[in-house]
Amino acid sequence: MKKYLIALVALALTSNIAFALDGERPRRPGILDRQIERIGDLLEDETVDMSDERRAYLEARLGILSVQKDFREAVKAAMQELGEDATREERRAAMEGVRDDFADKLDVLKDARRSFIDKRRKRHNQDGE
Repeated sequence: MKKYLIALVALALTSNIAFALDGERPRRPGILDRQIERIGDLLEDETVDMSDERRAYLEARLGILSVQKDFREAVKAAMQELGEDATREERRAAMEGVRDDFADKLDVLKDARRSFIDKRRKRHNQDGE
């Protein structure tokens, strides 16, 4: 019973705090930029001793994050271009246009990920035999 009351009080406090924000959620700006910068610095640092597999993983991760950043910037630009009075259908059409523009890059990333998973499965199956 005591745990139930504590959970109820905690829920009440957090909900009051959440509604006190006037509808604006706090955002953590630049997380994607910081990740790209951190991975780029790590790859450029010659003093760091890392395996070829780790380096390949970080390079692939850097490519994924770069595409995500470009995609987000393109979506923001498309939405700003439409303005505040755009209808839902117009926004959806703009989003589909951006997706079509990035389809080739996303397909390359998906294919690379699939090949990585296939290689890992083959290695796992060979180790298990």
